[in-house]
Amino acid sequence: MDFQGQRLSEKLYVAILSLAGAVAFLVGYLTQSFANMLIAFSCGVGISLLMSVPDWPIYNKHPIKWLPASEAPRAEAKQVCYTQCRTETLAVWLIMTALAMTCQAAEYCACRDTSSIQSSDAPSEAELESIARARFQVQINQIRNLNYSGAGDYATTNSISTTSTGPGKSGLNDGFVKAKNGDLVLNDRRWYAAGTNAFYAAQADLLSPDDVTSLMAVHAMKGANVLRVFAFSDGYGTQQNILTPVPFQPRLGEYNEEALKRLDFVLAAAAAKGIRLVLTLTNYWPFYGGQRFYVDSVKGTGAPQELFYTDPEIRKYFKDYITKLATRTNTVTGQRYVDDPTILAWQLGNEPRTSNGYDSSNGLAPGALMTAWTREMSAHIKSLDGNHMVSTGHEGFTTNGDCCNGHTWLNNGLTGTDWVASNLEDPNVDFATLHVYPGKPIVLEEYGMEEGWLSSRNTLFDFELSEARESGFDGSLVWAVLHREGYLSGVTTNFIFDYNGDGARAVLDEYQRGKSINA
Repeated sequence: MDFQGQRLSEKLYVAILSLAGAVAFLVGYLTQSFANMLIAFSCGVGISLLMSVPDWPIYNKHPIKWLPASEAPRAEAKQVCYTQCRTETLAVWLIMTALAMTCQAAEYCACRDTSSIQSSDAPSEAELESIARARFQVQINQIRNLNYSGAGDYATTNSISTTSTGPGKSGLNDGFVKAKNGDLVLNDRRWYAAGTNAFYAAQADLLSPDDVTSLMAVHAMKGANVLRVFAFSDGYGTQQNILTPVPFQPRLGEYNEEALKRLDFVLAAAAAKGIRLVLTLTNYWPFYGGQRFYVDSVKGTGAPQELFYTDPEIRKYFKDYITKLATRTNTVTGQRYVDDPTILAWQLGNEPRTSNGYDSSNGLAPGALMTAWTREMSAHIKSLDGNHMVSTGHEGFTTNGDCCNGHTWLNNGLTGTDWVASNLEDPNVDFATLHVYPGKPIVLEEYGMEEGWLSSRNTLFDFELSEARESGFDGSLVWAVLHREGYLSGVTTNFIFDYNGDGARAVLDEYQRGKSINA
């Protein structure tokens, strides 16, 4: 027998196994798949055991008879060792492979994404519903794993909290909503937010004053107590989905007083109906100007949008805008914004993030850039306004979330959002907008469905809202229900409906839940 040839084949086998392990580890790291990590680990175990055995024909059952007599005793002893090592290697390999297969099956069954049905030209209703449920379940499971508990015990008094400063009363809104013991509270009683996104409400080119009054009246009558409104519009333009003809900030650092008066009116109209507003201060996406407007104004067209978070001049302009609003006196009510309880919270932005892979391609840890920006801006708001809460507006991406699922886009860090650092660890951020952590309330700030994706929005909404309730959420805002049918003609999307449309029943049920909690 050719011992040298067999030894060479064994070394080649070990080399191939080592390469397979390295590839598996790389795939596991890039995909954040726990199953692939197990495969890589099992390869490493197998390699370490094989490499610990002295050089010998491992798979030859009877190598001794070909050896010289003088070598036989030593060979017999070695063969016992080889046999034991082969048994250990095989046992470890089988165990790790079984675990890997189990995790792979769990990933596929519990967390599969739309990629699992790309080969189908016409996915079934059941498949689409399963995908939607799985996406939401991936996020909700992370909440439950935190052993979060909300709904603490609060006094039943209706008096304004003595810790609140300023008048704290406007229209039907009495007292500031605060974060306490993992819940939203109003005057020391648990308070639940239920409403919709009315991002367009303060845009004077879209709504007349009568429209604003009607909007608030209808939403209040239906039971909503919170609206999320974009408190910005930047740069002149004629495309309603990109810019606005009546901007708050026509040029960087210049403010349109007549446009800002519309925001005053929106706050007054909301207060008159007992509705509170989340005021969003900018936008990652280009409609109504947002971050892109700041970057283009300072650095020129085409500069990386991430400069919004890093450039000192841009950050100063954004802080100036925050200061302009926070210190403003409402021309309708005569009340300072900082003293108006109609403002539920200031929100740093609509879905702030980076382009995919920006952090890593610039030598930064995923989430580092945005975490620094979030802390700077939230601290700036708190330095101006101690009455109102602050939220980030993040969608819920993580850098180190549970990787035993197929939704790696949620937790691979590519979007530059470190959820824990920006929400849990930032003392100036009062509540999270998707995931919940001990000591922080959670509002499901956007949930919705494109028309026709399933046969009924209500089915999906019922599931999502039920899961949110069971996980201790403190509110929800649908994207988006209009106050009357056919409104916003020309700028609506397939995610927007009215109170007579599909999805309204589930939303109205959620409003009633809020009423029962807040009664």
